[in-house]
Amino acid sequence: MSRMTAAPTMRRRKLGAELKRLRLVAGLTMREAAKVLRATESKVSRMENGHVPFKQMDIEDLLDLYGVRDAATRAELVDLGRDTRAVGWWHTFSDAVPQDFELYLGLEAGAATVSAFTCGFIEGLLQTPAYATVLIRGAAPGASVSEVDRRVRLRLERQHRLADANPPHLRVIMDEAVLRRPIGGPEVFRDQLRHLVSCAQRPNITLQVLPFGRGWHPAVGRSFTILAFPEDVCADVVYVEEVGSSLYVEKPGATARYKRMLDELAVIAMPPDESVQLIRTISEE
Repeated sequence: MSRMTAAPTMRRRKLGAELKRLRLVAGLTMREAAKVLRATESKVSRMENGHVPFKQMDIEDLLDLYGVRDAATRAELVDLGRDTRAVGWWHTFSDAVPQDFELYLGLEAGAATVSAFTCGFIEGLLQTPAYATVLIRGAAPGASVSEVDRRVRLRLERQHRLADANPPHLRVIMDEAVLRRPIGGPEVFRDQLRHLVSCAQRPNITLQVLPFGRGWHPAVGRSFTILAFPEDVCADVVYVEEVGSSLYVEKPGATARYKRMLDELAVIAMPPDESVQLIRTISEE
């Protein structure tokens, strides 16, 4: 299954970005676009940002307004719009997914590269079921056993892409503190560390550890994930998870700063081979 087929979110973002480009080329405002659609500027903004599915009539009305007459271009954009109404695989877990995290799942499902810096917990795409269960129970103490199980299953489903025929590249830099915090108790945590060592053997997974001895660094106390896409799909997005909320950074200048930060962390972190050896050593303590 291709990334575009697997991620209707990607199609929404690609179509929205193209419609915005066409509007700007035509020298029109969102208010003018909204008037043609008999909608609000807010709706036009959501469409251009890829946050909502598209109706064929809306696409055709906008293309008329923007002066797009080429039949092939119109057909391509209308076809792109049809699949924006599809639902992703994660829709079956909608009861277990916070609304603001659904966007992340759609973006992650279409990303070519997932790069993360973690300072609190092990990256979700690398968690064992037992480790994930402890984390989810702690984050939602009032959740039932079945609710916790659903959330754990969702996390494991996300990991399946790493073993696809055309998997994304996962790059994770983790603070050493993550490896010294035995979440779940000795046995659960030891199994988790061994799982990290096993994952690191895959060619599409790169792990680095930022040791305590490095002192201050530009991401102290701040975990974030950079989702990168093929250039013709959509712009890269940075996801920052905060207490009770999430932040999506999409402006090119802002995402570039996070990329530079991650590159700086990679330079001061231990090389991948030394990082894996440290994880292995800690697992044997």
